[in-house]
Amino acid sequence: MKALIIILVILLLLASAAFFAGWIQLLLPAETYGVIFTKTGGLDNRVVYPGEFSWRWERLIPTNLTLYKYKLTTYNLERTFKGILPSAETYSSVLPEKADFSYEITLAAALRIHPEKLVDLTSEEKITPDNLEDFLKNRADTLAQKFSEAILKSPAGAAGETITASALTEKFKQSIPDFFPELEITDLTVLNIKLPDIELYSRARESYFKIMAAREASQAEIAARVMVEQEEHYLSQQRERENLELLRQYGELLSKYPILIKFLYLKYLEDGDELQIPELDIPEAILGETNQN
Repeated sequence: MKALIIILVILLLLASAAFFAGWIQLLLPAETYGVIFTKTGGLDNRVVYPGEFSWRWERLIPTNLTLYKYKLTTYNLERTFKGILPSAETYSSVLPEKADFSYEITLAAALRIHPEKLVDLTSEEKITPDNLEDFLKNRADTLAQKFSEAILKSPAGAAGETITASALTEKFKQSIPDFFPELEITDLTVLNIKLPDIELYSRARESYFKIMAAREASQAEIAARVMVEQEEHYLSQQRERENLELLRQYGELLSKYPILIKFLYLKYLEDGDELQIPELDIPEAILGETNQN
């Protein structure tokens, strides 16, 4: 009987040791979440929450189970974005007075990782407790950048319209799950906003492209006109060359047959005109024929 009691006590002690060894919850401090990886089963798709009972038999096998502990505290950021709208100096050149298309936006946000996304982040993004803070910082910077871009692209983003910042903030918060499904935003506030006149910027941009289009059309018209003039000049030169060639041929012909000069003179001689051709001996036969005509 005594031996049986000793055996039961030993078994009870072993069971207690095994129970406490596999009790994962005891390994997690406050606000710390766990992701389990085992050599026998790989990455577990369940997140271990603090204060939630979790017992895993895999931990009874030495070096088999690895517990990644993520302390998910809130990350606070404050960012100021300054700049000028794209090609603002170029577009403002068409305006009577140079416009200020610069902007300045100061944002404050508080965010943290959704606990249920830890398994996906560990598996897909290779996030570990060591690089979790860097990952969250990069996400925060990207979030602030996207929010600033959303403000600048908003049709309501005109100078002095600080009232619309609240509406834009709420609208952007609703779209956060689409861009950053792993983030939980607890606060997003516009601390300071200075925006250019977006409507004036759009008009200046439109006017600039109209001017550029008109210049291109004008240049095309001038080029076409120059081509026509060059073609006409070429044809004129061609006709002149043809006339000169014809005269050259006439000269050669008259040089070869000088009698033709006398004939042409007599052909165009009017009745009653006195025939005076120096140094030309016109045959009487030709003269008689001409007088008869």
